[in-house]
Amino acid sequence: MRPPRSGPPAIRARNWTAPGLTGACLLASCASGVPTVPKGPHGAAAVAALIVDGAPPTAQVETVGAPPSPECAWLDGEWQYVDGDWLWRGGRWVMPPPDCYYAPPVASWVSTTGTSVLYYVGRQWYREGGKKLCSKVPECSARKR
Repeated sequence: MRPPRSGPPAIRARNWTAPGLTGACLLASCASGVPTVPKGPHGAAAVAALIVDGAPPTAQVETVGAPPSPECAWLDGEWQYVDGDWLWRGGRWVMPPPDCYYAPPVASWVSTTGTSVLYYVGRQWYREGGKKLCSKVPECSARKR
């Protein structure tokens, strides 16, 4: 595969996040009892969109167990575009930073003069309405016995 090209998202884009980008979940994980990370749109601090060769594979089904601690939240698995390939990053329990939200990866088909191009913006954590990036989000450790 050739390396992705950078480029600005075009105006007439059609967002595409399912079924491939964000993780599929079992009914139990989609139910209201599982704490999930706060989510929102990509903000002004977003990295530049990449032009990718094709859509990601279908999302993988994941089983969500109990959180390791009460302050943990579930982050669904997702396909990420890395070095010209789609790689699956499995779902996991994380500790969301205060005042931060998660923007999942987004792919948008853009029609330009008779052809379509797929733009991809990777996942990111934001604060202050998307104006700033959050620091690294720690994964939750296993329960202490």
